Amino acid sequence: MRIKKVTYKNEKVSIRFEKANSDSKLDEFSIVSHDKPVGPFIDALQALLPFVLKMVELPTSYKENMEVIGVAFTYAGELDVMGASILASKELEDSDSPFSIVTPHKPSKVDKANAKGEHQPVLTKACVNALMEVQHQAEQFISGQRLQLTLGLKEAREDNEPEEAIG
Repeated sequence: MRIKKVTYKNEKVSIRFEKANSDSKLDEFSIVSHDKPVGPFIDALQALLPFVLKMVELPTSYKENMEVIGVAFTYAGELDVMGASILASKELEDSDSPFSIVTPHKPSKVDKANAKGEHQPVLTKACVNALMEVQHQAEQFISGQRLQLTLGLKEAREDNEPEEAIG
C-alpha cells in the first residue's frame, strides 16, 4: 500500500492511497470518513509543525493558532523516492477564514539517477521519520483503527437483566 494524501480537517479524515492489484498494477482508492481518528493519528500530523515552519522559513513563534491539516506524498524515479508537501492552516485574528500554508515539495533523498549535479534540497531525516509515522497512522485508519466511543452498554444490560423464572 502506498499513501498518496492524508488530510484531517473539519473533523473529517480523507486518505488517498494506491494498492497493487492481482496484475501488480496500482489501483487508487480513497476514504473520506467522519469517524474520529485515534490520538496518535492527530499527533503524527501535528508533529510535522516544526518542519513546516523551518521549510517556509518562519519563526517558531508563528506556530500559535497553526495546525497541520494534511500531507501530499509523491513517489518518483526507478527507486520510488518518496517526496512530500505539507499543508498547514493558521487562524488569523481579523479574518473569517484561515491562512493556508503549503510547503515546497521536497524529496526524501536525492534521486542520483536523475540528479543534474546541482544542489537538491531534501527532507531532513527527522522529517522523513515524522512523515513515515503519518503514513503508518493512515494505514491504521484504513485498517479500521478509529476512536471508539463508550456506548454505555454495561449500564443498559444491568437495567434489562432478565428476571429469574418463578418455578
